[in-house]
Amino acid sequence: MDNPLHPLFQKPQVGGQAGKNGQGDVASSLFPLLKHISTSAGIVCLFLMGSLLLGFQPATAQTVGFDESAIQNIQQVIFVNPNDPTALDTHPGTELQPVLTAARGLQLAEVANQADIGVRVLLAPGIYRESLLMATDPARTAAPIIIESAVVGGAIISGSDVWTDWVRQGSTNTYTHTWPYDWGLAPIPNGWDEVEVPEVIRRHEMIFVNGQPMQQVFSPSALMPNSFYVDEQTDLVTLLLASSEAIETKQVEVSTRESLLQIRDRSNLILRGLWFEHASTAFDSAVSLFDSSNILVENNTFTWNNASGFGLIRATNAITRGNSYSNNGGTGFGGVRLLNYLAENETASGNNWRGVQGDFIGWSVAGIKHLRMHHAVYRNVRSEDNFAHGLWLDSDNVDVVLENVMICGNLNSGLYLESSPGPLTVRDSIFCENSRAGIRSANVKNVTLENNIFYDNDYAGIYFTGENNGRSTRNWETEELSEIFPAESYTLLNNILVGKNAQQPVIRSTLSFDAWNIFTADLNSANNTFYNEDTQAAFILFVSEVVTLADWQALTGQDQTSIFQAVNFPDPDNRDFARAQNEAQVSTLESAFESTLESTPTTESVVPVVISFTLIDADTDMPLLVLNDYALINLAAFPTRNLNIRADVMPETIGSVIFSLNQDGLHLTENAAPYALAGGEGLDYAAWTPAVGSYTLSAIPYTQPDGAGTAGVPLIIHFDIIDDASLIMGTGH
Repeated sequence: MDNPLHPLFQKPQVGGQAGKNGQGDVASSLFPLLKHISTSAGIVCLFLMGSLLLGFQPATAQTVGFDESAIQNIQQVIFVNPNDPTALDTHPGTELQPVLTAARGLQLAEVANQADIGVRVLLAPGIYRESLLMATDPARTAAPIIIESAVVGGAIISGSDVWTDWVRQGSTNTYTHTWPYDWGLAPIPNGWDEVEVPEVIRRHEMIFVNGQPMQQVFSPSALMPNSFYVDEQTDLVTLLLASSEAIETKQVEVSTRESLLQIRDRSNLILRGLWFEHASTAFDSAVSLFDSSNILVENNTFTWNNASGFGLIRATNAITRGNSYSNNGGTGFGGVRLLNYLAENETASGNNWRGVQGDFIGWSVAGIKHLRMHHAVYRNVRSEDNFAHGLWLDSDNVDVVLENVMICGNLNSGLYLESSPGPLTVRDSIFCENSRAGIRSANVKNVTLENNIFYDNDYAGIYFTGENNGRSTRNWETEELSEIFPAESYTLLNNILVGKNAQQPVIRSTLSFDAWNIFTADLNSANNTFYNEDTQAAFILFVSEVVTLADWQALTGQDQTSIFQAVNFPDPDNRDFARAQNEAQVSTLESAFESTLESTPTTESVVPVVISFTLIDADTDMPLLVLNDYALINLAAFPTRNLNIRADVMPETIGSVIFSLNQDGLHLTENAAPYALAGGEGLDYAAWTPAVGSYTLSAIPYTQPDGAGTAGVPLIIHFDIIDDASLIMGTGH
């Protein structure tokens, strides 16, 4: 932590610029507004900005991490160098006596691991036409294993071989070669029985000429320049080139290996700087890691593989960072059952080129598709221009945060959230130019969308859909079964949603009447900017009902501080939205404040909102700090243990606030400002000293005293109390 003397230690936050470089910059752009309004309105302004400046973080993924200390003790380096003419696989793998193949390097690494020796396998730049395997080993130890390229991207693990001896057909650009494989159509995976699977995604064959992929066709008559046809009946492959240059001047690579690297049941593993290409598998991944823990996969490239590029299955404490998943025939990166996971600075693009040829873009495939993620963070991830969904979080996703992601130009929806109990948080992200929805939400709950931009998504900015009667999903850790309606417990704050034409609603919903009532019962939506260039009726509800923002406000009881207004992005058609978000938020706030000042509404006519919670020193009656969700409060660091918590509301005076604190069983109704958890007389706050433990605090605002009238927008946070003097001395974290 930056300041161990500070009394509030936030648990590790992954992503976003906080403090000076994040909240401060936004604050400096917004605080000048206070010069133009009264003091009381300024307080309302600050409360309105609370969710923007302080962050609303119901999903935290706090335990995400990779234990770097576990891989510090590297005692042996194994050198692999096919460029050294003296390299032999009988060598010990020293720098002066390197081994020739990557496979031998991994074998020596396994021997070292069995002796509890930390080892690094260092691959010199070059092309390794091999299939690598580290299978489950009963003699394995927790000693670290690092497999890396000496130069990032220099060590290429390839599934293809160079073929020569092509036979030219007359003076044409057509060539033939014997074909020794009878791969046929790959079996359809289990669970796909009711899916129409096109032939093109069941094929294995790939050919590259000077690094460029050739188009596969399925009959001789379909041959065209830069295409090939495999005839397994005659054991012949035909290649038609666009160029008349002799094929002998070109390098022709034919994919022959299904798997490039498979690792099972390992711990303390790093895979870094490698390039994986040309695997011929039809449905599996070129590189697969199974049943492993404490994993770092960093700065690798997975490209031009026949199906998926990378698969991470049943892993704990894993980080994927700085990897590129591009131009794979199916999904770029698939993950299943990842516990405590971080994806950072990742890119996925051009994936599912096989699927799109058979119009197979909606089942199983995405730029990145992950299932059953528990405690995960996606930070600075870009998934663009895939021939499928951009990022698909499918089933049983719990405590997941996405921040600063860009998901644009995908042939299906940008982000697909499916069948998950949450919490799921998406913030500070951009969804643009997707052929379906920016976000498709189907049977998910406990979702927060905050500070995001949705622009030019063909079907909708946000699409609420799913099984109206509910869908069940089972938690793979606890076996608990959840029944989830299409959309429950949604929060939409400070988002910008823009459609470019009347066919692009900002929000689309297919929810039935009953599902709609469940959705709106606990919906919290405020400070959003909506706009459509062609129509003000930019919401489509109940499948086909086209309505305006005013209608949406009436139907939901939400978005009273939201506006329908054009937004001037810097260069949206080139995906440049850099300054627009803050400008639009300022505009949103200005409009809201001006409306507040001009109309001076009565308490009864305004929907009350709990904006934030502030920790109070009950001895001095002064605020200490604002409580973020999942804050860690150290009693030993405060000048007093006489505390209280104030609910900051908008407007400043409302009918009442009902507090509930689970740990102490504390329930209190406050009818006069300031509204405090432990009560008090006017500005004299009553003292409350919490016990060490974990707490959930909720506050529900009402328009009338004693919880009567209309309930407003509540706020729920979680926090932990500790009492640890060692942190004050800077001896702990």
